[in-house]
Amino acid sequence: KGNEKHIYLIRDTIRGFYKIGSAKNVDTRFKQLKTANPGIEIVCSYFSKVSDEKELHEILENVRVSGEWFSFSKQDWDTFHQYFAQKGVAPTIYT
Repeated sequence: KGNEKHIYLIRDTIRGFYKIGSAKNVDTRFKQLKTANPGIEIVCSYFSKVSDEKELHEILENVRVSGEWFSFSKQDWDTFHQYFAQKGVAPTIYT
């Protein structure tokens, strides 16, 4: 399972952007990110292949703002979730 991680989606509540990233431990990673970005919240994560993060970045390249940050429309939101649904991977939801 060394090639699997949690592919997470974080929302910046101030700017409205979404970050697609990966981590072995989402809670630990979130705490690290929140120090620099107090207005963020975890939306969900999927335990999947590490390569899925890069593939999603490529699929959503046209809405990339900077680095791992994206400006999602409803269609982009659906694309993100359908990507994993097609692989049969269920999300972990954070609220």
